[in-house]
Amino acid sequence: MSYKNDKEQMNNEMSLHKKRVMLAIKITFLVLAVALVSFAISFAIGLGKGELFASQRDTEPPTISAREGTTVIGYLGESPTFKKYVLVSDDKDEEPKLAIDSKSVNTEKEGSYTVYYQAKDSAGNKSSVFSLTYVVKNNEYSRDALMKKIAKIAGDLGISKDMSTVEKVRRIYKFVNKEIGWSGGIGESNIPGIDRDNWKVDWIEEAIRTLELWEEDDCEGDCYSYYSLSKAFFEYFEIKHIGIRRDKSLDNQEDSNGDRKGTHFWQIVDIGGGKWYFYDATQLAQGFNDGTKNACLITQEKLSSHRTSSGGDYFYKISKASDCLDFSSAGINSYPKIATEVLD
Repeated sequence: MSYKNDKEQMNNEMSLHKKRVMLAIKITFLVLAVALVSFAISFAIGLGKGELFASQRDTEPPTISAREGTTVIGYLGESPTFKKYVLVSDDKDEEPKLAIDSKSVNTEKEGSYTVYYQAKDSAGNKSSVFSLTYVVKNNEYSRDALMKKIAKIAGDLGISKDMSTVEKVRRIYKFVNKEIGWSGGIGESNIPGIDRDNWKVDWIEEAIRTLELWEEDDCEGDCYSYYSLSKAFFEYFEIKHIGIRRDKSLDNQEDSNGDRKGTHFWQIVDIGGGKWYFYDATQLAQGFNDGTKNACLITQEKLSSHRTSSGGDYFYKISKASDCLDFSSAGINSYPKIATEVLD
């Protein structure tokens, strides 16, 4: 073989070798590129899953709320089911575990006791400790006993459940306002040594005691008596209402005549469709700017026009503090908008 042929063959082999090397390099780069892309995709998917799992992770604790107010009544000798007084909810767990501490309650002794609740969901999140007051009272003053009395009186008065709410409320007002003999004087509630701070639960006993005196033609009382008896009728006819205790800051203040302002109680009533009006069956000593003393289903404007004998405008001063409002029979848990339309 000639030198020329040897050189040509050598060049061909070198060219083929270069091609093989370049092909190997390209394949290597391609493999690396595929691996890199696969890694990026896997990383992105993993990151996405992590975010998804994080969003599904349960970090919210359960919440506990009262079914019918944070003060409930029980009677001597009863075996209460404390769980029924609260509602427990959780965003992911349908049945959180509820721990109840009622060891302080003595159902054989009248008094006020505190019951504590705490809920825990399946993820281990715990709620804040929730408490309510459980008041043990004498069976003589039970809700059932009161409702039986109200049912009979309502029947005698011709107040039926098929009447409109407005008509029922007006008839209730007429009876309560007329039959309790306070006449605007300084009366007293019919519960001896009453504790005003228990006003949200003592209304049953007050209403029964007031009716017992009424049956004996010796019915007297004060604003709480009017309030309690009215509430008894509202409860019987399932009329939504909110209890109001006048701003507690006035309890021990004196007016310009040196008289203690004290407490006052009245209601807001829903006549239907979320139309709320003020209601106060008390025999008022002073009236409103329309010349009347009628406070049955009245507007805020009329309520605000009331003045005491000394010209004070505090008689219906409202505080929205929780201890001055009772939403237990309202169907709502916040202060409503008062209707402005004057009823005929």
